[in-house]
Amino acid sequence: MQQRGRAARPLAALLAMSAVLVLSVQATTATPATAAEQALARHSSAVTTSSGIWAALPTQAASAPYVRSALALTFAVAVVTPRPQYFWVVNTGTLSLTGASYTVTETGSPGISATVEACVGGSWNESTDACSGTVTTVATSGGGAMSSSVVSAAPSAQVRLRARVSGPPTVTAAVVTTSISVARGNARAAATTDS
Repeated sequence: MQQRGRAARPLAALLAMSAVLVLSVQATTATPATAAEQALARHSSAVTTSSGIWAALPTQAASAPYVRSALALTFAVAVVTPRPQYFWVVNTGTLSLTGASYTVTETGSPGISATVEACVGGSWNESTDACSGTVTTVATSGGGAMSSSVVSAAPSAQVRLRARVSGPPTVTAAVVTTSISVARGNARAAATTDS
């Protein structure tokens, strides 16, 4: 009889501990959710926001890799005005662009001015320097940064521009440098999607 009492004590203690655990679990899980919590649980969904990069650069390279810097073109301004030079503006970001800011400088030849132009609504015939659309000035030297809607809109897209110089003949070469900056407001907003 005494052995049976000894064996029953550990069993009773184990049952008592189990009851305490069950009651504590029920107490922590039995708290009713508020109406706001229930509504959130019914109507919430995962939201994914993607980031993006907005950038464009001038280059004479027709394909990547591109040198990420301003583009410097050299014109020999001697007896006659040199022919224009053509280059690409490439959207090197991941977002579509609606515009950019162009800065053109000329160094090396006093009295020479430089102009960067686009052929809007057409294309350049680079052998005759003719445009099948409308020639539009993008920026001029001495004009500071100029905003323009002429830019390659889609990522990796290119637009063809030309640089030309004008002024009296000089004995030193003119170096025309074009740089481009893109403001956040000129880039398509990052996409937000529900899933």
